Amino acid sequence: MWLFNVRDNDRGFTLLEMIVVVLLIGIISAIATPSILSSLERNKLDTALNYLRGSLEESQREAMRKSRSCPVTINPTNRTITGDCLITGSRTLDSGITILPNSNTTITFSFKGNTTNNATIVLYMSGNANSQEKRCLAISEGVGILRTGIYSGSTSFINESNCSAKL
Repeated sequence: MWLFNVRDNDRGFTLLEMIVVVLLIGIISAIATPSILSSLERNKLDTALNYLRGSLEESQREAMRKSRSCPVTINPTNRTITGDCLITGSRTLDSGITILPNSNTTITFSFKGNTTNNATIVLYMSGNANSQEKRCLAISEGVGILRTGIYSGSTSFINESNCSAKL
């Protein structure tokens, strides 16, 4: 004698029910995947931009603290940020990031924290120069104010006016 009476038709899911569930999961995944990938790309760019800005701000602070000029060199080829005033040494951005500075690859902060030239640096995911996801960092000549934003212009000619603040 069995303790439980199990009916034959109550033993699980039918093949049709399983196929419907798998199809629904596939459709939802197909819709969500591009959004997730785009979000990851934006996050990677924002992280690299914050890393770059932090390096420049650190050099600016050290120039004022040490009362001397501090040059920072941005090498787009190997994605490095080097400078005498970077306390923890040179920094390297992720391999998936492309750095495009305007003509100035060396930014020098004076003992007052200002600069003698302006610079605009654009970051985007490597191999995708036409992507809508471009970030920028602009340094104002004279005062040394750094601002970050979204870059909307062409990467063939980098212009500070195409760097609009993030909202």
